[in-house]
Formats: sequence, C-alpha cells, structure tokens
Amino acid sequence: MTTREHPVEVTLRGHVVPMQIERAMHHRIVVTRPVVRRPRRAPFRAAPRSGLLVPAPWTDDVHPISYILAGIHAARSAGDALLLVVGHVAPAEARALGRARAEALRCVVESDAAAWVELAQTHGTLADVKAYLQYLNAMLGWSCAIDVVDETRGPSTERAIAAFQQEYDDTFGRAIDVDGICGPQTLGALFEVMRMEWNKWLLKHGLGQEDVDALDIRWLDGSGLDPTLPGVVELRERSGVDLLVVPRAALGADEATVELVYGSTVARYEVFDVPLEPWAWVRGPYTIVTDLLPDEPAAKEVYLLRSMDGEFETRLTLPDDAVDTGVLELQFFALPCDKRYELRVTVHDGETYPLFSDVPYCELHRLACDGQPQEAS
Repeated sequence: MTTREHPVEVTLRGHVVPMQIERAMHHRIVVTRPVVRRPRRAPFRAAPRSGLLVPAPWTDDVHPISYILAGIHAARSAGDALLLVVGHVAPAEARALGRARAEALRCVVESDAAAWVELAQTHGTLADVKAYLQYLNAMLGWSCAIDVVDETRGPSTERAIAAFQQEYDDTFGRAIDVDGICGPQTLGALFEVMRMEWNKWLLKHGLGQEDVDALDIRWLDGSGLDPTLPGVVELRERSGVDLLVVPRAALGADEATVELVYGSTVARYEVFDVPLEPWAWVRGPYTIVTDLLPDEPAAKEVYLLRSMDGEFETRLTLPDDAVDTGVLELQFFALPCDKRYELRVTVHDGETYPLFSDVPYCELHRLACDGQPQEAS
C-alpha cells in the first residue's frame, strides 16, 4: 500500500470484507480485531497428575459437562466459529496430561468409552473416582458416600465402590462384579453413568447430539506452549482444560493451532459464564433480568412462575425479592427440568398479564445460556 506521502507496508490476515468508502473517508482504515471468547472460570481444573475431568472439590463441584456445554452454547451463538478445547499442564506435571485432559472431554462428548477407560487407567487417579462417587451420592442420591476425597485406599473406599457397582447393576440392568475394586469394568460403568448424565443434560439444554456433532470442535494439546504467550500468561500455573471460541474468519486460511490463537497480540478476549447448576440435570435455575437500576424507585410487581401441571409454583416480588447485579434480577431456583412453565406478572393496579405460557424448561435454560435471558418489561 502506498499513500500520497509515505510508503506503508500492511499485512492483513483473516477475512477482509469489501467496503465502499466515500472519497472523504479515504484517509481512514477500519480494523476489526477478532474476538476470542473463553469461560470466566478458566481453565476447568483437573486433579494434580490426573488426566480425568470430574466434578470435584478442586472444581468447586462444577461439572465438566456443564463446562463443555457452556462452550458449545457460546460457539453456537457466535455463528461461524470453532470451539477449541485445549488441555494444559502445570510446570511440574507431565506433558502427556495436556492431551489426556482434552481427550477426557472428547470421550464424553463423542461417547468413546474404550478410550476413556484406557485414559482413566493410564492417567486417572483414585481421587477422581472418589470425587465422582461423592458427587453421585450428594447430587443424585446414589448410595456410594465417600468420607474424604483423596488417594487413600481402605475399607470405606471399597464399600463405596461396591455400593456404586450394585446401584449401577440395578439401574442399568448389568451384572458387573460387586467386589469394591475399581478395575476396567467399574471404570466403564462410571463412564456409562457420565454419558447418561450427558444425554439428560442435553435434554435440559434443549440440544440434541446432532446439534453438538454439527459444531467444529478441535481437541488440542496445550502442554508445550510458551507460558509467556499473551493468551497463556494467566493459565501458566493452572492445570486443566481451557475453552476458546474463535471466529473462523479471524483465521483466514491458517489452521487453528494453539500457538496461533494463544500467541495473537491483536485478539480481544471476552468471557462467558459457566452456570454452576447445583441441581445437575434434575433441576435448574431461571433468572428474570429487569431494566430497573438498584436505586430506581419502582412500584411493586409480583411474578408468578408455575409449571403447567401445577406441581411447582413460586412467587417473587419486585423490588423486594430482587438481587442487585447492576440491575435488579429475580432469581428462581430448583425448577424441575422435565416440566413446562408459565410466567405471569401482577402489577400495582392489580391487573395480571401473561409473559409466556407452556414453555419447556429447556427453552428457558437455553435462552439463559445463550446470553439472552427472558426480560421483563
């Protein structure tokens, strides 16, 4: 490129949109920086020296399924984008764990039981198994309570594993050995339970496996990255899996490598939230975001959220029950995921107005995950 007074060398990478520029605007160049999105909670933590990903105390009980689904929603809402799933290691860990951590999520998403069991045998730990048993007991009511999540083997651990084996046999109609030993059979059972969770969570999110399969998801190893790269600095002391939603246009003809994406000095990073979802796939939250500021005077309004069968019903009053998040929000919790809902608001003059009716929970949840919560006007 040569200007009237100065020669200028410009290298453009990515997708350049043709523009009609008026003569008076020829002295300007418009540059759009690519936006890379990643979770606010990054990365999803793995146990030290482990390649498995499970809900555990070190993840604040966030489930890896919730984590990957948040990335899937972000990629779907971004349009033509790649979802990069990158495994990272801490400085003192073996580099092989980087690929293993990305593979652990791939196995769940793609239903690759054999690869997951092999990964669990070569790169998993007893702490992973005990953490998942604790989760199944606390969140789903399975009779496999664990006293302490650690690497210790003993009678209490064997009893918990045996209880899981028996409940698995009863639930799935199987006949694995009930011996308290966590071998390949039991690891395969753990994977089948997690896949059951995956399928139920897809239903909760209003997705099908075909929606996930339609996405371009890359499972990458980030263990060899230079820790001083712009996109890696904040991750260098943390081990686990990072998610990156990258617009395809930002790559141009280049392959989506971890070095290219993390090494970009012009990309802007934006974050998306990973729902905590404390009720797993059985129940879930719903939030009404209003346009009221915390200090703004407001007449009282009553919001009635109820299931169409009448078994669930909750009322929240605005502004008395509102939560201050910069604006006022009404937050409903523990909605059964298998029901359809209606929402009505009664305003200060006593009139009641329907906001929606006969909407399945998955539609409410999907709107919230896509960053488009139901707004009350």
